[in-house]
Amino acid sequence: MFSVAGRNDDTYCHNKNKRFSGARGCQASFAEKDAFVMGMNTVLFSHSYFMRFDPKQWKGAQPYPPLATIGAAALLRENGFRVSLFDTMFTEEADAVLAPLEKEKPDFFVIYDDGFNYLTKMCLTNMREAAFRMIAHARQRGSVVIVSSSDSTDHYRQYLEMGADFVVLGEGEQSLLELTSAYRAGQTDFSGIEGLAWMQDGKVIRSAARKVMKDLDALPLPAWDLVDIEQYRSVWMKAHGYFSLNISTTRGCPFKCNWCAKPIYGNRYHARSPRHVVKELQLLKERYGFDHIWMCDDIFGLKPGWVHEFADLVEAAGLQFGFKIQSRADLLLQENYVRDLARAGCENSWMGAESGSQKILDAMDKGTKVEQIEEATVLLRRYRIKPSFFIQFGYPGETKEDIEMTVRMINRLLPDSIGISVSYPLPGTVFYERVKAELKEKTNWTDSDELKFMFKNTYQPAYYRRLHRYVHKSYHWHMALQQMRLLLCGKTKWDVKGIRKAASMLWYWPAAAMDKLRLRRLAGEEQGNDGRGPDDPPRQGKPAAGEASTGDHVPQPALEAGPDLNDQQAAAAFSRQSTGFDAYDATNTIIHYKRHRVRSHVLRYMPAEGNILELNAGTGTDALYFASQGYKVHATDIAEGMIGRMKEKVKLQGMEDRMTIEKCSFNELAGLRQKGPYDLIFSNFAGLNCARDLDQVLQSMEPLIKPGGQITLVILPAFSLWETAMVFKGKFRTAFRRLLHTKKGTDSRVEGVSFKCWYYSPKYVMRALGDSFTVLGLEGLCTLVPPSYIEHFAEKHPKVYRTLQKLEDKWKGKWPWRTIGDYYILSLRKK
Repeated sequence: MFSVAGRNDDTYCHNKNKRFSGARGCQASFAEKDAFVMGMNTVLFSHSYFMRFDPKQWKGAQPYPPLATIGAAALLRENGFRVSLFDTMFTEEADAVLAPLEKEKPDFFVIYDDGFNYLTKMCLTNMREAAFRMIAHARQRGSVVIVSSSDSTDHYRQYLEMGADFVVLGEGEQSLLELTSAYRAGQTDFSGIEGLAWMQDGKVIRSAARKVMKDLDALPLPAWDLVDIEQYRSVWMKAHGYFSLNISTTRGCPFKCNWCAKPIYGNRYHARSPRHVVKELQLLKERYGFDHIWMCDDIFGLKPGWVHEFADLVEAAGLQFGFKIQSRADLLLQENYVRDLARAGCENSWMGAESGSQKILDAMDKGTKVEQIEEATVLLRRYRIKPSFFIQFGYPGETKEDIEMTVRMINRLLPDSIGISVSYPLPGTVFYERVKAELKEKTNWTDSDELKFMFKNTYQPAYYRRLHRYVHKSYHWHMALQQMRLLLCGKTKWDVKGIRKAASMLWYWPAAAMDKLRLRRLAGEEQGNDGRGPDDPPRQGKPAAGEASTGDHVPQPALEAGPDLNDQQAAAAFSRQSTGFDAYDATNTIIHYKRHRVRSHVLRYMPAEGNILELNAGTGTDALYFASQGYKVHATDIAEGMIGRMKEKVKLQGMEDRMTIEKCSFNELAGLRQKGPYDLIFSNFAGLNCARDLDQVLQSMEPLIKPGGQITLVILPAFSLWETAMVFKGKFRTAFRRLLHTKKGTDSRVEGVSFKCWYYSPKYVMRALGDSFTVLGLEGLCTLVPPSYIEHFAEKHPKVYRTLQKLEDKWKGKWPWRTIGDYYILSLRKK
């Protein structure tokens, strides 16, 4: 989504051939630089929250415009800059930024994240990688790159090393305005601008910290006209039947919960005047006709008398809308405050309940009591405001008894909604310092639903994943039970919706009971607990004779040591392909989807740190990703061209300390220079389909894996739904090449070089590994989403592609979809 406003053609000048960057010094003479910077006036704003990269939030379908981003854009526009917006909320890939970069040729490219959206505070690695990619594109096109976000404030050195010219630290509007104005005026010394970090002569320079703003009314209203509001409206209406927008009334939070990070607005609390807020609400109502507002403040209406005045002004203006807020249990005990909330239109109040254990609340420095949560819930309901709870499990020191108290509190109070997460350490917090020694390199989740612990806890990670499911099912069972009581007592109508809700207890009760049993097993309360995850199938042994499915391959005699002829031919083919491999990879939407799926699958089972051996690593795309997540990676490949490209990328990204490279065939694993032991052996995208005797390759992996270690393989099966469907296009050879393959292999051709490949079923892999491994997960890849060689499908048919992706994500682990894709992903754990 791309919007533009405020261009001043008289002052617009741009010279892309001579780029000056305050972060890395001058690449032209000072005279040339002065000619270049004078008149720099165009600013392309963006942010790094790609909702499509966060499956949980995409499924929830509650997108909000990037409020802080359009606020900063409004300030620069007010000061004479020509501003435009590349909104990433619905964008499928970071490379989409290329179009607005080429069109606008901006002097400044500003990634300004929405600090009012709590999801950006989580600093998800999916979003960080997207930001890095946009930085690279903008830098290549000569823009001065400026980043302002929670993540970049915490990790400014990393952003600067990835190509950003400046990182704005903390609250950003004034620093950004002063920096861009200095450039426009031809200044070269930025040390006097507060709240900046940049690199100079290879060293990171930080200017003095900037104090937070007090007079928020002095800022212009956000540049709402830059946002494609109709796209947001469409998603909301389709998913929920109403349209919600977001505004902020305050900045900061004075409370000091020791796990809560505040890198942007800090611990000071400043509020806009109620009159200023109502003015914005009137404007939004007139222009866009919203139904609902999310007041996205950390704490709404803390200033005494603020909510009372706000309610008076809303009533006087005749505004009618519902809104939701975030507040605290102790604040919600003031009846006049709650009464004024209801008068203004508040429908839902989310409170940070966190735990039903006072011990845990005290450990968090929460400053609230369990009794206050109950009292606030009762008072909110008295004024017909729905209470909703944020719940947090896994805080250090939490025991089974603490967890049970929290579950009982939820089921007793039955809030309107619950949001469950696990304790998540963020830089700058007391909690982070407490567990920092255990974090190693893994300090952020990939997406908001990862729920992965990055420090040691009372129970294994699988326990908390199952706890998340159990609490939701138990909560819905109690909600259904309450509905049944209301129906039987005549306190609610016997309509279809109410009867259906009551009847849902027939599903939720047994489902919750089963999850509770699994929790007991995971907690070690039942004899015979083998420590496997809650979704693990029974342990796999060798199948009996006759169990081999289509695609099982009868083992051949052992190969002689060293690469055979087929290895050499494959190596030659992929060496030729290495020159354009990354370029093709970067522009193919379906390849991005495939990589995301595989990485998510791997990280679902991997610990937060460890050693990885990657086979057929290609140009190192996956190896570099895992290295960036804190893992030590030894990457192997047999193609000289691929290895050469991989080494270039490792050096360019400064990953020499996290990643090593070796030329090695998967037929030569016994001769590896670095023999582990490894926590993971990983092979992506059919590399092992070039193995004539995959069983022997698999058996050679076993000595290299630690007990409890993991093997994850992405392999072509003997049947692919999409490939077989090619018969309808008359491509009979493609349609039947897998089904008609023989022990001699099927001919493949890459870059004019022929070699053989074989197709293997999941049962073949399980049988080859025998009783030494247990299955962790099996899912199909590109079952409904088309294979990546069907180029531009996603771009030509975006609605169809999104529907197929949604269905595949839902059914990927179910029969028969887990075995009929272009690939399958199989993970096994060594006993």
